[in-house]
Amino acid sequence: MTYQTGNMLLQKTQDVFVGAINDVVVCRDIAADTTMFYTLLIIKDHLTAKRFLESFNTVADKNIIVASFTNQNDYIVVFKYDRTRPVSSFFDADISKTNECEQLCMRIVAECMSCGIPYPVMYLMLTQDQLNTERDGSVYFTYNIDLSELDTGIGERECVLECGKMFYEFLNRVGSSRTASFRLIEMKNRRQEYRHFTELYRDFKASAIAFDDGDRKTRLKNAARKRKDGFLRIVFIICAIIIVIALITLITELIVGDAAFFRIFSNPFKTIGTETMLQ
Repeated sequence: MTYQTGNMLLQKTQDVFVGAINDVVVCRDIAADTTMFYTLLIIKDHLTAKRFLESFNTVADKNIIVASFTNQNDYIVVFKYDRTRPVSSFFDADISKTNECEQLCMRIVAECMSCGIPYPVMYLMLTQDQLNTERDGSVYFTYNIDLSELDTGIGERECVLECGKMFYEFLNRVGSSRTASFRLIEMKNRRQEYRHFTELYRDFKASAIAFDDGDRKTRLKNAARKRKDGFLRIVFIICAIIIVIALITLITELIVGDAAFFRIFSNPFKTIGTETMLQ
């Protein structure tokens, strides 16, 4: 299957999702000089297509959508292609410590605030496992979504609460149930207090600063302990050298028959100066 729009000639290379409302395919632009891949949302329902495009009219970045066009009865929306590497699947392999988890959560919040994706679409991505991470820690969204659950009434609050639930699970997975960030996320999730991503970011930032302060104190204590251990090690080595030298001296004198060391303790006052005490 091939689609043409403008200077692009998009040849299908992979079916990602097939649904009643929309399909998702990956295409290669065979008209381009370099290898370029794109994700195509093929929307079969006219009302859904209208709502989907209207949601993107509210965002500042108009370059998120590479192209859009009609093909027979379908409306096709073209996005830049990114490979999928879901955070949920690779979390255990990439993250093992509390501070690493908190840093990941802050990067996710930062991506949600800066990506420009409208909240109704972002909510689908969050709930349909389309949040991905690279080995370098960067995070990004992919568009392999089912639009049958698209709700244009979804706003920032619903996305923030969904992230809060995700972060709660992440912190649980690294055994962080006693950390300040975990307790705070748990409480605010239960009360559904989060309304803006800035609130979520602020809570994690505060926890990260507290962790750094505690970690700095720990490093100072460890450094002091290492200095003390180093001093004691030097003293021990010096004592060991003295003992070895004394043993070597003693053994040598015993072999040659002149144990000067023992004469110190036997009849030390037989002779004083030139006079002998033996009369």
